[in-house]
Amino acid sequence: MIFTLYKTLDDDNVVGKVLTDPLPITIYLRSDTDVNDPMIPLQRIAGINFNDYNYAHLPELERYYFIREWQIVNAAIVTLGLNLDHLETYKSQILAATGTFKRPVKVGDYGDIELDLTGRETKSEYGSTITLTPDSGGILSLIKPE
Repeated sequence: MIFTLYKTLDDDNVVGKVLTDPLPITIYLRSDTDVNDPMIPLQRIAGINFNDYNYAHLPELERYYFIREWQIVNAAIVTLGLNLDHLETYKSQILAATGTFKRPVKVGDYGDIELDLTGRETKSEYGSTITLTPDSGGILSLIKPE
């Protein structure tokens, strides 16, 4: 299985991280490895400092990871502690998702907003079923004098 190390300057909460300096390494993943937070032991490679890398990808598992820790096991082995990057791993599903806001519009909101009127409307005309007629005093009234 290919395990690729990367460098990135993007924050954790960015979708579509810019990954640079790929370093593909062939590894053999044990069957009992936690795929969300794996610990990957690597044999040291001359001229490569694993501390320079902060991101990883396992294409076979279709998962992206943050490298959170580097443990020196001995002179030949370094173990990388990884943490699943949910935003990059599920990027296509996140970008394809749609949603609706369920809060009132506030001052400062912007964008394409469709307002839900919830049945409230301001009427400028009122359609009555009663016809007003002039009274003897010249005032339109529905109240008959006693």
